[in-house]
Formats: sequence, structure tokens, C-alpha cells
Amino acid sequence: MAPERDTPQPPPAAWSRGHPQCKEVLHHAERRRKKRRFLPSGPVLRLRNAPRACGAGRPQAALQRRPQRRTGPAEPPGGAAAALPAARRLLPRSAAAAAAAAEAAEPVRERTMEAPPVTMMPVTGGTINMMEYLLQGSVLDQSLESLLHRLRGLCDNMEPETFLDHEMVFLLKGQQASPFVLRARRSMDKNGMPWHLRYLGQPEIGDKNRHALVRNCVDIATSDNLTDFLVEMGFRMDHEFVAKGHVFRKGIMKIVVYKIFRILMPGNTESIEPLSLSYLVELNVVAPAGQDIVSDDMRNFAEQLKPLVHLEKIDPKRLM
Repeated sequence: MAPERDTPQPPPAAWSRGHPQCKEVLHHAERRRKKRRFLPSGPVLRLRNAPRACGAGRPQAALQRRPQRRTGPAEPPGGAAAALPAARRLLPRSAAAAAAAAEAAEPVRERTMEAPPVTMMPVTGGTINMMEYLLQGSVLDQSLESLLHRLRGLCDNMEPETFLDHEMVFLLKGQQASPFVLRARRSMDKNGMPWHLRYLGQPEIGDKNRHALVRNCVDIATSDNLTDFLVEMGFRMDHEFVAKGHVFRKGIMKIVVYKIFRILMPGNTESIEPLSLSYLVELNVVAPAGQDIVSDDMRNFAEQLKPLVHLEKIDPKRLM
């Protein structure tokens, strides 16, 4: 049932608008009318603030001119000193709650997917910047059996591994003084073995504290069409040879004793002859850069092979 409206009663005919009693009656009626307009009754009373929050009943221009409200908590009275206890009460109690609160407080903005940075690293046999530590020497053919007997007693494997490889040396000449050299090697006695492409850098022999020659080394396995690929890249074959010998191992050290054979007809590995009457002996270790302590172990091992063979660090430039 709608509330009964309070309408002012008409004054008696004897009253006039200037009469004091008439003025009082009109004043009270106007107050009751205003009070009923701002305080509705019934179900409307529970939604009294809804029209004001939604902006109902207000001109559109007034809504556009209204400044945006702050979403953050209001600053408590008392300045920064009073704000510190309030901020402590607002702190989350766990790291997960802190992350959720920070994400909720962060303003919404466009998120773009960014690719991770690409780091260019040289491919050096699975390890960055591998170095080869090398000692070389030679032994005559008649002293070979004595040296092999000594190595069987010093090394890990009692019986050495034998190999028969065909190696081809390719050059790429450019503007630099020395050409770029790559070595392609394949096994002749083991079927199904991949080709190996090897790069050997310039030797670092300036440091006299190192007991071995140090140079950059890259060794990777390739497919069978390696030589065709190098020719297409602009390389040309400088020379080729056949190496036949034995391989011993002592920890990370590798000892290779082999003889080099000259190929009489290019491309025919069956027509070969020995290059000299001696065997080449190499003691090498492939390790990351900065592992100069391995040269001390190599020197100690080389001392045990004397006087059968003298292993030294030899500059290849002196042989040219």
C-alpha cells in the first residue's frame, strides 16, 4: 500500500497568507514533503544507495566531468608516520600471497611474447673452446717393440688399439697471409665409421711455463660426402697420406705411435710407401682452455719414456 501523501490543508477562509498561523502550517507541510522525498520507505529503502553508485538520475555531462576515483587505499590521517602501521597490516603473510597481491595491484597492460636471447657459441666437439696439449717425438723402426713394451706397462689398456686411416688436408686461401687448413680423415680398416673433420689452430708456444704445445682443436664427425662439400665451399686438396699405428691411453692422455705412408697415385690408397724409417710418437690431451696443469702430468709421463723416445713441444713453423 502506497504511503499516504501529506498534502497541506487549505487554511480557513478567515486566514490570509500573511497570518502567522498560516505561515507555520505551510512551513511544516513543506518540511514533511522534503523529508518523505529523501527517505523512501519499504523495499526501496534497501537500495537507497544504488542509484547514486550507478549514476542514475544524473546528467551525462556531469558523469563525464567527474574525476576518476583512486582504487588504492586512502591515506590514513596523521601522514606517513601513521601510514606505516596501516601498511604493515596490509602486508600478506606468505610469498604466494605477496605475488598474488602484486599481480592484482599491477595495472593491466598488453603482454607480448618475446623470444629468448640467442647466444652464439663455437661448436668445438660439445665443449666450448677446447684446447689440445701436445708433445711429439720419433723412434726408429728397430726400437718400436721396446717402446710398445714400455707403453703396455705404463698405460691403462694392455693391448693397444690399431688403426689405419686415410687423411686429406684441404686449404682455403684468402686475403690473410696463411691459408685456412682443415683435415678430413676416414678409417680404412673399420667399415661404417664416419668421416672426421678436424681444425687445428695456431700453436701457443710463447709461455715457457707450459711444458706442452697448446693449440685450439675442433673435431667433429660428418657424413660420407665431406670431401665434395669442402670442394663446393672453395677448398682444394693440398696433400694426402695414410697413417698406420697404435693407440694407448693413460687417464685422459692419449699416446699415438704411427707411421706415415706416401700415396703414389692420387686417390689410390692401395699404392703407398713409407715416408721414413721411423715412427712418429704423439702424446696429447684435449681439455677446456685454462687447464694448464695437464701439461705437468704429460711431462711426468714423458720422463718415464726416456731414453727410448724424447717427447718435446715442437713448433710446426720450424719444419716448414
